[in-house]
Amino acid sequence: MTSAHKEHAMGSTTLAQYLRKPIFRIVSEAARNLGVRAFVIGGYVRDCFLGRENDDIDIVVEGSGIALAQEVAQIIGNQTGRHCNVSTISISSGNGTVNKLSAGN
Repeated sequence: MTSAHKEHAMGSTTLAQYLRKPIFRIVSEAARNLGVRAFVIGGYVRDCFLGRENDDIDIVVEGSGIALAQEVAQIIGNQTGRHCNVSTISISSGNGTVNKLSAGN
């Protein structure tokens, strides 16, 4: 894809603008604190390249998703709720809900 095509697909929003959401800094800090790697996956990544807005951010971690979610919750000062039937953590914040902070245990 040429740079002209990339710009057209993303419209006036650059990839860097999609990554300016505070949650990315927070998850990066939490992953660094735990010594693990975390990756944004799924529809959010697709929508970044298509120039679409999306607040549903899925993150996979090499390691314990539960530990990462708990570390994120500690950083932002909120409680986590664990979904017992799946390895998913939801963290509620004033800016919405971050979910699917997991890759299994």
